[in-house]
Amino acid sequence: MAENYVIMQAFEWYLENDGNYYKWLKEEVQKLSENGIDALWLPPLCKATNTDDIGYGIYDLGDFDQKGDIRTKYGTVDELKAAIEALHGNDIKVYADIIMNHKAGADFTEEMTAIEVDENDRNHEVSEPHTIESWTGFNFPARNGKYSDFEWNHHHFSGVDFDQKEGKTAIFKIIGENKHWADGVSDEKGNYDYLMFADIDYKHPDVHDELLKWGSWLVDYIQIDGMRFDALKHIQDAFIVDFIKYVEETSDRHIYFFGEYWVYDKNKENSYLYQTKYHTDLFDVALHYHLAEASTNAANYDMRKVFDNTLVQEHPGIAVTFVDNHDSQPGQSLESFVQTLV
Repeated sequence: MAENYVIMQAFEWYLENDGNYYKWLKEEVQKLSENGIDALWLPPLCKATNTDDIGYGIYDLGDFDQKGDIRTKYGTVDELKAAIEALHGNDIKVYADIIMNHKAGADFTEEMTAIEVDENDRNHEVSEPHTIESWTGFNFPARNGKYSDFEWNHHHFSGVDFDQKEGKTAIFKIIGENKHWADGVSDEKGNYDYLMFADIDYKHPDVHDELLKWGSWLVDYIQIDGMRFDALKHIQDAFIVDFIKYVEETSDRHIYFFGEYWVYDKNKENSYLYQTKYHTDLFDVALHYHLAEASTNAANYDMRKVFDNTLVQEHPGIAVTFVDNHDSQPGQSLESFVQTLV
């Protein structure tokens, strides 16, 4: 980042599902500017499994009558673009939450050959190859080719977590030509390529090209200024490099990239930064955990150690420091909320 911006996460997990978020945001623009906010991190802007989905169950590009409504939880694309225009008018940058690990809410099931794997060691196969039926067909009937005519099927995914045929929930690795878990992902659980829903296969050339075009669409049509990558440790690192380079090369303005690589280990973080050629900034997860520990053990915490093994200590130029976010708030999977001291 060229400047030391104050980025505000402009959403949390439990916002009302009333479709008024973008309208509210437009009304708050001047107040945000007056309070020194330089950039906003907005929630996922695409259509998800339903309007109550915060956006991480990503389905389609948005503004089509599907999954129960035209709008997302936050409003319509036109309302989003109006809010972004108002933010830009007050010199506030807009960073979109980008979900590229998986797709959800498929339009139909398909049969495919798969192998069940151990949930705690994805490299350990626990079944023979067999036919399963899963939700991997995306033809987006309401889109009718607008923005993109690409349709997804099981060849475009590497894994799923449900066999409709047997009614069984497990992790299944899809079998086929050049099909295997991705390289360049976290080695947790043996290989942490698979996270949830239908896991995208970046080795497939058509998938690779479609997602690069989607990145440019976000910049050109929605007019975002940057991207926050979700779930980076589950996505092939080489693809992230390709994606960033493509968006940069096809944009006529500077686009800022930062992401969530949720580890509390500076060696793994350093390795990821090296593999991605330092193309993306990262959240400082270690600093967040230090702040959380300090807030719950204030009487005994040694503040001289708050920066030990943090990203801001190792790589201050690419560290995005934060206190809390939607994942660390109470009730969420990574709950580690920084307490208020009184």
